[in-house]
Amino acid sequence: MFLGIFRGKVSLGIFRTCFYKRIDRWVYVQKHIDRCISRRKIYNDIEISSGNKKNLSNTERWAIYNALLERSHDGNLKKILLEKSKETSSGEAVNVCHKKSGNCGRKKIPLNLNQVKSIPFHKRTSLRSLSKSLGIATSTLHKRVKEGMLRHHTNAIKPSLKDGNIRDRLKFCFSMLEKDSLIHEQNSPICTTSHILTKKWFYMTKKMEKYYLVPDEEVPHRTCQSKNYIEKVMFLAAMARPRFDEEGNETFSGKIGVFPFVSMQPAKRRSKNRDAGTLELKASTSVKREDIRACLIEKVIPVIHERWPVEDRGKTIFIQQDNARTHHETCPRTVADLVHVVEESFEEYAAEKVNYIFLTLQSCMKEIMKTGGDNKYKIPHMKKATLDRENRLPLQISCDVSLVQSVMATLASS
Repeated sequence: MFLGIFRGKVSLGIFRTCFYKRIDRWVYVQKHIDRCISRRKIYNDIEISSGNKKNLSNTERWAIYNALLERSHDGNLKKILLEKSKETSSGEAVNVCHKKSGNCGRKKIPLNLNQVKSIPFHKRTSLRSLSKSLGIATSTLHKRVKEGMLRHHTNAIKPSLKDGNIRDRLKFCFSMLEKDSLIHEQNSPICTTSHILTKKWFYMTKKMEKYYLVPDEEVPHRTCQSKNYIEKVMFLAAMARPRFDEEGNETFSGKIGVFPFVSMQPAKRRSKNRDAGTLELKASTSVKREDIRACLIEKVIPVIHERWPVEDRGKTIFIQQDNARTHHETCPRTVADLVHVVEESFEEYAAEKVNYIFLTLQSCMKEIMKTGGDNKYKIPHMKKATLDRENRLPLQISCDVSLVQSVMATLASS
């Protein structure tokens, strides 16, 4: 039975071919060989490359041709549309290769990159706005993005710095350099082993969430009393750089603790979930400087004294707030659930990733010194995970002598 039957819309491209018998030999008549090539199917014995290509390769064409010859009977192919065409001359070699070689097809629409640069940034916030400014189709710009001629960039606004802020930033980064290397004028490593990082508000949910669904799956329905006042809890998380021994075993995770700003309060009104007067865990709606100070003195610092590595006792500990992003990926329904989720996520966070954070901090300090204390720099990417797998991850980021001397000259002149 012929397995490669052309039927309906799934044609292998009706080749516009004709197979017939003449003087006891096969003659292949080729006419309009490229018609309907885009409509094809993968058969059991003819492997056709998948995708949306409109043209078959020469290898695929020969495979189809040979399969048709094997399944023909007395020059006839059942259920194949035969077209009459001009006969080939006697003895002419059969050739089913396509004729689209070299520079053929639709010409590429050029994109003037200098014209793109001349367009103001507020007119290129989307491909549609850029398309309107250039007079080029949006689909064409999308192709140029895939080709790498254009790139997508998410721009974050940064705080404005005064001269005093710039000098303080430069002075702080310079103070993190090891003093012994400064005396001997060697490459100076940045030391951040005694930093504590603190963070931020955790929301019960987000206004917009992105999910991946199967085609027949129902869209999730999320509700809240007011999307402008989603319940949130402030957490103060303290982390230091983890410690590892010479064999790579963890000796100190760097996790000091995570401290929520919550309190137990009696319910003012009766509801279907509880009676009036029932104690509930409530989040602080306003966390002021005094509240953070009290949390540091009463909770954070005592835990630091308890958990800090013995070999680093006596060294100065810097407390620095970084306002990092949230990390939990669950959907809590109550304040108690949110507190539990955050504490659980904190404990599950890998010490290796904590170490990466502090290496990134050192890299940022180096970039700050390069820019003279400004915040106009890109966060460097050093492929820390790859270096860690290869046991080549540095313990500290070093600054060369010329950079250190430049920073010293800047601080001396200001």
